Amino acid sequence: MQFRQPIRLSGIRIIGSTEDETAPQTVKLFQGKDHMGFEEAGDEEPVQAITFEADQVNKGVVAPVRFVKFQCV
Repeated sequence: MQFRQPIRLSGIRIIGSTEDETAPQTVKLFQGKDHMGFEEAGDEEPVQAITFEADQVNKGVVAPVRFVKFQCV
């Protein structure tokens, strides 16, 4: 996802269902990689990786990110 102006990112919310398996378990966050594909994401080291529990996804709970790393995205 790319933003049009700098933002401060404090958390990410993933909403899905663990019953029909529409939600991811792990999300890798990269910064400053505008044209990155899945192939490059497998090789690159993420800035942060977030593992979501089933309750977080079902209830839409916000998972905090390392605010220091995402102050100006």
